[in-house]
Amino acid sequence: MVEETIETIRKAEAEAETIVREAEQKCEQILTEARETARQKKASGSEKSKVLADARMETAKSDGEKARAEAAEVTEKEVAALKELASQKEEAAIDMVLSKLVS
Repeated sequence: MVEETIETIRKAEAEAETIVREAEQKCEQILTEARETARQKKASGSEKSKVLADARMETAKSDGEKARAEAAEVTEKEVAALKELASQKEEAAIDMVLSKLVS
């Protein structure tokens, strides 16, 4: 009876060791898979971030070009208005000089 109990304990210990080894292997496998998944997600995230940053850069360039074109148009209109005003003032100045010379 004692021998059977000892044998049963040895079998239980052997099974426990097997279970522990399998658990350690499973744990290592899970960690390896988790590391690989994390690496892939990091690479994918970096790539997505780059694509997003590139898209934002293109949008900013486009917005900048549009603002530059609008500013150039406004400036051209202001220059034309100033030239017209200067032309009118020049005519008035000529008229005034001629009137002073004649009188």
